[in-house]
Amino acid sequence: EDAAGSRIKTPLKQLPYAVTTLNAEFFEDFNIFDLTDEMNFIPSLQGSDLSGGQTLRGFTGNNTQLRNGFAALGTRTINGLSKITVIKGPAAMIYGQTSPGGTVFIDTARPKTHPYEKVQETVGSYGVNQTAATVSGPVPIGANPTLFYRIDVEDYHRSFLDQVNTNLTREWLLTLLYKPNENTDVLFDGGYQITNQNPAQALPYLENNGKAIGWAWQLKNHYFSTPADYRIRQRNTAEVIFEHRFNDWLSFRAGANVYKYPNYTLTSGYTGVYDRSEE
Repeated sequence: EDAAGSRIKTPLKQLPYAVTTLNAEFFEDFNIFDLTDEMNFIPSLQGSDLSGGQTLRGFTGNNTQLRNGFAALGTRTINGLSKITVIKGPAAMIYGQTSPGGTVFIDTARPKTHPYEKVQETVGSYGVNQTAATVSGPVPIGANPTLFYRIDVEDYHRSFLDQVNTNLTREWLLTLLYKPNENTDVLFDGGYQITNQNPAQALPYLENNGKAIGWAWQLKNHYFSTPADYRIRQRNTAEVIFEHRFNDWLSFRAGANVYKYPNYTLTSGYTGVYDRSEE
């Protein structure tokens, strides 16, 4: 069952339109770092660039993207992720404004009611290093705690063959859940993310009798180029959601959020190119 597909918990197979849901366990099983090209696991959806642009059902640009029900573009990581749901096509208009491709829903994880800790370290070639940690549980106030917390942090870095090119992502999330009784929830969710990216530059082609047969790897230490541009993306988020269930068929939900997404692109405009005539 999923609530994002129809705004109430309904088995996906009963919905008359296409809905795809992937949970956090799926992304962890495949050891996915961020939600860019790896979102190709969802049919008809092709990743997300630094500006939040996606290609959904062949429609490019900033397709509608919701985070806990609030509009929010930008890159995403699996840090603090609960699940991703995609409604394809005009059926997503049940949430109001949408795009022809559809709408992408991202739900963050809620605090746990019991103590929970997790630390994960991933290393690999080209300087890949990712550190992720999660701490969650009840705030020890009184015999029956009603306040719960969750903290998620991540530091992800990788390099390329060209030493001037690197990717860096850092993020922290804080979630507080106040639950005075079984039918009432007050959720606060806040976080900060920064992503720096230098696009990788290509080496010259290696030619033989006028045909390109590969890359000139022997020139990797001589072929120099500063990054064509240096992109800095930040995301500041704060949300408050109040929910109360009156009975089995009637509930009330209200929320407010603050979302800032400052973007910077620094262009160098300088490139050194290898010239065979100088041999």
